[in-house]
Amino acid sequence: MVRSMTPEEYARLFNRSIAAEQPPPPVLPLDGNGAAPALPFGLDAEPFVELTDEEVDEYEQAIVEGYSKKFIKEGWQDIDIFHLLRYHDKRSAELDLAGGGAGIANWSEMGCYKTSTGLWLTERLIKEANARKLLDGPKLDKQPAILIISSKGGKGTFLEALPEILPEYTILNIETQALFYYKSGQMLRLSKDIKYVPKEFSFPVVCLAHYNIFAKSNFGKFEVDKEGNPLKLNDKFIFKPWNQADYIINREWDVVWCDEFHRLKDRDAKWSVNIKKIPARIAKHGSTGTGFINRPDEIWSLLNWLDPKRYGSYWSFREEFCEIDDWDGYAKVVGCKPEKRDEFRSIVRSIGVRRTLDEVMPHIQKPLFQPITVELNAIQRKMYNALKMELEAEDQKGTPLYAANVLSMLQRLRQICVGTPEVVEDYYDPGLDRRVQKIKLTEPSSKIDAVMEILEGLEWDDEKKEPLVVFSNFKDPLDLLKARLDKHNELAVELQQNDLLYKYIHLDVGDSDLVRYQKWHDEFPKLEHRIFMSTLQLGGESINLTPARHVVFLDRSWSPKDNAQGIGRIRRPGQEGQPIVIHINAINTTDQYIERVNDVKHGWFTQIFGDE
Repeated sequence: MVRSMTPEEYARLFNRSIAAEQPPPPVLPLDGNGAAPALPFGLDAEPFVELTDEEVDEYEQAIVEGYSKKFIKEGWQDIDIFHLLRYHDKRSAELDLAGGGAGIANWSEMGCYKTSTGLWLTERLIKEANARKLLDGPKLDKQPAILIISSKGGKGTFLEALPEILPEYTILNIETQALFYYKSGQMLRLSKDIKYVPKEFSFPVVCLAHYNIFAKSNFGKFEVDKEGNPLKLNDKFIFKPWNQADYIINREWDVVWCDEFHRLKDRDAKWSVNIKKIPARIAKHGSTGTGFINRPDEIWSLLNWLDPKRYGSYWSFREEFCEIDDWDGYAKVVGCKPEKRDEFRSIVRSIGVRRTLDEVMPHIQKPLFQPITVELNAIQRKMYNALKMELEAEDQKGTPLYAANVLSMLQRLRQICVGTPEVVEDYYDPGLDRRVQKIKLTEPSSKIDAVMEILEGLEWDDEKKEPLVVFSNFKDPLDLLKARLDKHNELAVELQQNDLLYKYIHLDVGDSDLVRYQKWHDEFPKLEHRIFMSTLQLGGESINLTPARHVVFLDRSWSPKDNAQGIGRIRRPGQEGQPIVIHINAINTTDQYIERVNDVKHGWFTQIFGDE
């Protein structure tokens, strides 16, 4: 851990860093006293001064010439903000929290403006806290600091909304070993001297971070020897160097907001544990359309972060609200207790608001599902049946479904349904006491054949263009599709048939946050690419793919949330046509079983979050 800089030192270093990354303006030189003067992009070393509506309008006009307002508050958003503020104030008073600090949630479906609602809510929370002088003593002089935690892909929505809704705030993008300053569509890396967040800022700031940052923390940990004993230097224990998460945890934030809130569902996950350590002076806010994913008890971890005093014990919560099945000796949550459903719903609705897309955007049509069935080829079926026999043998031995080798075989069964398996490694592992077989997917693939047939049936000419979105849970199927498209495009070029080109965009795990944002926000809407492909995990959240109305799933996730999120990329504000959802299913395979599991899990979710 290095010495914390004062806010003034940080501001000066910040100014120099920005100046090194881009030509002036906007950064102005320091004044004669060495203090940072007011800067035209919102960075200000003076105490925070609230802007009037006229000043904000003037500011927006100066920053983005010719820009028309995109985020306009709807009446129902004002109602939701009112309810959230009322619950926040009531619960803060009950907990005797002088500056607030209570947690509130937005459980609305995808496309229901959770981002803009949350930003306007955050603005109100900070304004009211200052207006009521709830931040007593020296805290009144502190500049507002907002921390927003989202998925890597989810940052793009905030980068779009923040400059308009909170124009007086400086936007910093936090990565594991670096800080970036976002301005006018550019992500500028700060100097290596300021790669961690400081103890205090001397300007209003919104910091964007992703969940992975909090997967590793050295807070309070010592360096150890080979035997695990703490090391000492001059009779003092040697602390491990801090990570970015530790600097974030070791400071107070006015508002901490967890977007894609469902990612806290695993109460024992490292990022869940570490995020729950971050102090919030005024409020904590969570936003997700899926309060739980696989089991109703998952929502406890979310409620525990919002209100740890009321929801302190997981086991008490599970015992009170969840139905347990332990006939095989392993206790499993299999649903909500029927007699407790109304109370469960009441808890969820009291701490947060929920809107449905049908309610907010009645003009957006419901999706039309058009499943396609395919047969496995001979090689696929042979390996599928062999793996199935191995699973049956494990079942006869009493190996539980959640065992690592069983889950691994189930995963391979799903992959085999997409492409022809090629064994790249096959050996016995004495440590695991089992056979290990690693495969990669190759051609032929009945599912990729089906995708190419779908593409041929979609219009693509000067009058009408129908792009296609393709999702898979695995990387290999997308690589197969890319290879097939590349081969097709090579032939089209050779024949000088450029109108037959299948240009595509691949959202890749190696892309930076800004590149991902540019791919879906800037490039795809140009309608120059016929296909947008991504793994469901990477592209299923927080991006807008409404230029397309067709989405193909090469395989389903075990989680109905993930599948619904994928559909939500095309069925959201901006969609003007009929959304078409195409699941490509291999006959007599795990595809049908996973579909049934999804139906059961969705039923639990509807009991709590569905309409009255």
